Parts: sequence; C-alpha cells; structure tokens
Amino acid sequence: MKKHVFIFLLICCYLTSFSQTVKVHSSELLGVGINVMPDELGYVQMTQEAYEQFLEGNLISTPLKNSSNLEIEPTLFDGFPTTFNGSSDKNAIYCNLDGDPELEIIYTGTQQLHAYNTDGSVVDGWPTQTMNDYIEKSLSLGDITGDGIPEIVVATRLSSGWLYAFDLSGNVIENFPIHHGFNGGSPTLYDIDGDNKMEILISKRIYPTGEIYIYNEDGTVLPGWPQALPYIPTGSISVADIDNDDQVEIIAAYYDGLKVFETDGTEVFHFILPADVHISYSSPVIANIDCLPGKEIAFASLSYGSQPPAVYVLNNDGTIYPNWPQSTTWNMYAHVSIADIDDNGTLDIFCGDQILGASNYYIYGWDKDGNNLTGFPIETTWAINSQLLIADIDNDQHLEIISDDNVTYSGNTGYYHAYNHDGTPTDGWPLEVTNGGTFYKTPTIFDVDNDGNLDFMGASGVVAPYETSPHLWKLNVPVPDPALMPLTTSQFNLQRTGEYLLDNCAVAVEEIIVSAEGGVNAITTPDGTLQMLAEVLPENATNQSVTWSISAGTNFGEISQEGILTAINDGTVTVRATANDGSGVFGELDIEISNQTMTISSHEHTFSIYPNPSNGIFIIESTHNIESLEITNITGKTILTRGHVPLNDPLHLQINIPLTMGHAPLKGVYFLKLITNNKTIIKKIIIN
Repeated sequence: MKKHVFIFLLICCYLTSFSQTVKVHSSELLGVGINVMPDELGYVQMTQEAYEQFLEGNLISTPLKNSSNLEIEPTLFDGFPTTFNGSSDKNAIYCNLDGDPELEIIYTGTQQLHAYNTDGSVVDGWPTQTMNDYIEKSLSLGDITGDGIPEIVVATRLSSGWLYAFDLSGNVIENFPIHHGFNGGSPTLYDIDGDNKMEILISKRIYPTGEIYIYNEDGTVLPGWPQALPYIPTGSISVADIDNDDQVEIIAAYYDGLKVFETDGTEVFHFILPADVHISYSSPVIANIDCLPGKEIAFASLSYGSQPPAVYVLNNDGTIYPNWPQSTTWNMYAHVSIADIDDNGTLDIFCGDQILGASNYYIYGWDKDGNNLTGFPIETTWAINSQLLIADIDNDQHLEIISDDNVTYSGNTGYYHAYNHDGTPTDGWPLEVTNGGTFYKTPTIFDVDNDGNLDFMGASGVVAPYETSPHLWKLNVPVPDPALMPLTTSQFNLQRTGEYLLDNCAVAVEEIIVSAEGGVNAITTPDGTLQMLAEVLPENATNQSVTWSISAGTNFGEISQEGILTAINDGTVTVRATANDGSGVFGELDIEISNQTMTISSHEHTFSIYPNPSNGIFIIESTHNIESLEITNITGKTILTRGHVPLNDPLHLQINIPLTMGHAPLKGVYFLKLITNNKTIIKKIIIN
C-alpha cells in the first residue's frame, strides 16, 4: 500500500544539482509531519534546508496555520461532513444509484466503495464488499456492458491488484474481478471498437517495464493488446483523436517518456524525456490549443538532475510544441489543467508544484505560447498534489481555479483554495474541512440535487488510523453555461479520458453587413413589410445566426426574428442584426418608412387614430358615426368593445384601455375593428 509520507529520521540520500535539492527514498521515512507524495519509484524531493534538518535528526514539518476572518459563502449540506474508516485518494464520482431525483456520491475507501445520499446517510446496500488489495486511484463511471446503465470501475494497485466493476447496487458484475496486477492509474473507459460498450484501458507494472491492456466487459483482452512500455507506467491512459483521422489514439505515459498507439496496437510515436526528467502520476492531457488540424498532448514532469522539472506540450507527431517545455521551481505530480481562463479564445495551461521542506509553492499559468498569464505564477504556502479544477464557481462569468492543500492546520482542519482568472483570491474561499486536510483529494463540481445550483464535493482525511470525511457544499450560485465549466472532475470526465472536450476552436464573427431584399432601403406602402438580410463574416464563422432588433425608431416599425420588418408609422428605423456567438458584433441599416398615417380618407368618410403607439390611451377622430368598436389582442381575445357612438362634427373619441380593464394592458400588438357607414375597417395599434 502506498504510504503518505511523514518525516523524522536519518537516512542515506544524495544531493542533486537541481535547485539544491535532495533525493530520498520514501521507504526510509518514518514519523509524523506533513503530507508529501513520493514518485512512482518511491523517491521524495527535499530542499537543502530540509535535508540539513533531517541530518540533525529534527522533525521536518510546516508550521500549523491559524485561520481567521474567513468569510465562507458556500454552505455545507445538512448531514455533512460524514466519516468512514479508510483512506480515500484522488477523485470521487457521482451518479444516480437509486432512481430518485438526486444524485448520490461514491468515494473509495482503503478496500471498499462508500456511497452517500445528499443528506449524508449511507445508500442502501453500500459499502461494497471488501476488495483484494488497496485502492489508491480514482473511480471511473461508464457503460461497459452496453445496456445503457453505467458501471463503476475501480482498480486495486499493488502487485496482487485486481480490476473491479460494480453495478449501481454495489454488486460485482459478471466476469469481474479480473486479476490484473499492479496498475499505474485510474481505469479509463472508452468504446474503442465501436460495439457500443466501453472498454477498460489500464496499465500494468511489470518492474522494470510495463504494459497497456484493453479489456472487454467479459474480461477478455482486445486484439492487438497488451502493448509494452520500456519502463514502469504512470498515470491513467488518455484517449483522443489527435491526428483528425476519425480514429482515436491511445496515449500512455511511463516514467521516462510517453508512447502513442493506434487502437490496433500499432505504435504512432515514442517520446523520450531528457535524462533525470521523469513523469510520475501526471496523466497526458489532450487539447487543440492552437485550433490547427490535430491536437496537442500536455503533461507535467519531475527532475532529480541538472534539468529542471517542466510542463511539456507535444505536437501530434511527437515533436515538441514551440516555446515548450516551461520549467517550474519544484516537481509536479498532478495532471496539467487546460482552459481558456482569460477568455481570449485560446487555451491556457496550468499546474501546481510541490517539494518537501519549502516555504513557498506555485500555481503556474501559461498561454499556448508559453507566456506567463497575468497574475501567474500564484505563490502559495502549501503544495499542490491534485489536478487543478477550473470553473465559474461564483457566478461572475469568469473562470476560477480550485486546488487542494497538503497541510493540516491547527484544529485538525484543511482547505480547498480558489483563485480568480487574474490570480487573485476568490471571495468566500477557502473552504474549510474538518478531520484532516485535503491532500491528494481532488474535488468535483456539479449539481448533486438538481436544483439548478452548483455544488462542490470534496473530502478530508487523517492517518493512524486512516479516516476519510466526505464533505458536500452548496456553492449557492446557478449552474453556469457549459463553456464556464471546462474542468470539474479529474481528467475532464468520469471516464477519465483526459481530453478537453469543449469547442475552443470556434471561429468568431468579425463583421455583419445588413441589407434589404432587392437592395431597397424604404417601405412606402401602408403596413408594408421588408425582408432584411444579414451577411455574417468571415464565411467560416462557427455560429452564423443573428438576433434582429430595432435600435432606433421603435415607434415606426417592428421586426421579427425571421428578419421581416413591418411598417407602423412614418419615420426612420435603424435595423440591427447582432451575432449570437457572444462576440458582441452587430451590423445596422436605416430604413425610411412613409405613407403610414392612420388617416383613412374617401369620398364617404375620413378618420384617424393617434398617438400610435400609445400607452393604451388614444384618440379616434371620424367624420361619420361609429356603429361599433372592438379591440382584440393577437390571440383574438376581446379586451374592449363600444356600441354606437353618435357624430359630433367631427367625432372625437378617447379610448382608455387601462381604465376599462382596471389595469394596464400588456405591451404588444392589438387590432382595432371599426364598423362605420356599413364599412368595416381593421387597423393595427401598438401599446408600449
């Protein structure tokens, strides 16, 4: 079982040239102190100062910190936190286990899965049976049997490790568990062969080498697999179509590099890191960062030599992307995070670092060309071990970054931290957890109770003995647009495929040219109409739709969302077409409207209506008696009638709809029907 390491001892180790640090094997580390994550080979990096304390036999630790004046706006769900015996690392999942309107949350324990309702009570039938060996990676959720109902897939990690799949009642399904062996990361779920069943992709450590397996739901291995890795595998396997051939590729990291395969096992390329630079736990992340054909691969590294640790970005042919890698102060173990945090239309890349014994750590943020983003790096006093989540958690229409914390503070508490897109702390954060810290416990952002508001799921934990305390908060803000939730769970989705899935390569509208059918710019007939046209540029703009409106002269005309302009009164209207892609681009055209007076004349009679539009109070003048009068709305409902109105040379009749109805009428289009001198006249009136 992997141990979370605490320091207090003398030990044999050696200095490295990188940043005056020391490499120590975790098997020698004893005692109690702060959390630190060893790499896949069990080594821990220490600062020179920590090393010297260590040689003197002193306890290496970070001072406990006191929280004060924290204004935490999110609120815990009733019933949380709750606690179970066992250690829970990485990321929990959510799904509907029992068919009620609310989702349930599922955590890994040391050898069991634990499920909770939104009131903190244990779901009936849970926890699961005790599994062989220890769970140290995230759960995955996907339909591996093809029946439309997802299964929960998890692997135990050590040499006797097993691969389990559970149904939603917590029962092990047929053909599982599979005696797989020592795995390198969370299971990845994807329908590789197009049979409408997700296969399970998982690595296997056969020290000093490794293998990549793809399992069917019946426990058999997909043809062409396993495929060999030259050294021990690390992290989860990622799946994405990186070369635009409509077939996904399989991307697998190992301690000294990365390999990419086709689905039949054919090798696409093999990238080897410089000497003394390694990958440990950081799974490859896939995204199209430049909107050119193909996708890029990003991952974080650690170093014990002259080369600094760095975040790498590779092209889809295995070459290094321009201006990368970007070095960091300390080693990195988490998956990198990707999102357009500054809302400039291109993706940005983030990661946090860690080392034992330092007083400062960093959250890094770069644009696609490797330039530091404004406000980055963010200096912290705790190390980052989990993938940074990115979402709009405060309803400000901007993205925030959320991190874990490797420190347990005074009062046995810990925190989840949040930062704005410019690197400043987010109001109402950090969130405090009880019963230990948040070290290596990646949170999840979602709507657990389907009330339309965001919720936040995390956990805290202690050791000796191991305990985990699930926490569930209401963030008390509406669920934002999906574009503002790019990274809400580990590896972007519950199948852990590692691909950034939002369309970041949408082509924005740059110009809109408004014209009218036939090239005219006037309406000269009573109640005339004119079809307006919008040319959206560039021609390959992703969203070509527009919203029609009248930006000036609303008393003179109205326009439908089909672009049909209807005349009301004489005057000039300015017709506007606004892009629906969020760019704010619009185009306008002035249309002259004439011959729309409300006076109707003949050798028999003349009458007029004014003002129109009105607030529901207007005047009718006529040279003849009005035999009847009726006003209806656009649904045909009658809202006012009048009988015979005698001539008053000329007739001057005030209509007061608010007085008649007892309240103001709804704004919109109405129709006035007059019967006079055995003639029926219908006119449109506008109430605004």
